[in-house]
Amino acid sequence: MKISALSNKPLYPSSISVLLIGKNAPALDAIKDKLRKHTGVSIVADMATNIKDGMLKAFSLKPNCIILDDDLDNEEINRFTQEMDKDESVSETPISILKTSNYRQIVNSRIQDFMLKEGITSDQLVRGVVNMMKYKKTNLYLYKTYKKGKTRISKLFK
Repeated sequence: MKISALSNKPLYPSSISVLLIGKNAPALDAIKDKLRKHTGVSIVADMATNIKDGMLKAFSLKPNCIILDDDLDNEEINRFTQEMDKDESVSETPISILKTSNYRQIVNSRIQDFMLKEGITSDQLVRGVVNMMKYKKTNLYLYKTYKKGKTRISKLFK
């Protein structure tokens, strides 16, 4: 592959669908505005102010990425990720946490990324979303390749 072919590749996908979930509607609205200000990519952002609405919107809209605000409880976040894993249509959607500070610890294996709210720009938000999507695709590719290789080796020794 030629180097010129690599440089013609767009940095961001043409359109990204993002679901914001949290209890603080004005803070989510500010993040939504920052996402829409980015000029390089068309972003469709939707908000939910509680976990139940967030689950319903995630199952109906099937967003490319979900951003959870850290004002949600750990139990709510765990319940949300468990429900997401049950449905195959949204189980591969990357999830990120938007944190107010680095002092609170949220432990969940399903969370792809953490972003700090303070001083975040629209470019940083979009870059974080795109990186999460790339990381998730890479992770799925490696998992499928591992499973395929594992079955080939098991067939070899049978």
